[in-house]
Amino acid sequence: MGSSKLLMNNLYFPAHIGTEEGKVMATIKLRENHAIFRGHFPGNPILPGVCLIQIIKELMAGTCNSELQLTEAGNIKYLAFINPHVNDTLHVEVLYKYTEGGGISCNARVFYESTNFCTFKGMFAVYPDGVPPRRGVSV
Repeated sequence: MGSSKLLMNNLYFPAHIGTEEGKVMATIKLRENHAIFRGHFPGNPILPGVCLIQIIKELMAGTCNSELQLTEAGNIKYLAFINPHVNDTLHVEVLYKYTEGGGISCNARVFYESTNFCTFKGMFAVYPDGVPPRRGVSV
């Protein structure tokens, strides 16, 4: 599949993924020495917020065994910085449901112990046969 595993096993790896109807719970470990942390920011590494959304997408893509495309980010809150030298382990909880249109509505949070790092509420389009169509490109 296209980008469903862009960061998995590269920037992070899943230590545990558990699923039940409408819920995904994962524990992930960040790779502290990944190149992204050298540029964001030198001497004070911070996980970029966009990576958190990609991690949520990748976990959901694996759960539904389909390629996904973010179609709506209704509410994203970044609540605390993630320094991989301080917080290399994160928990990701995603509550989801399929919509009448065939998409997925998600509420997610990234946390560790009592610290919430990010909350996300949004929608994904589902492409069970592969890569989403490219927009604005004529072939």
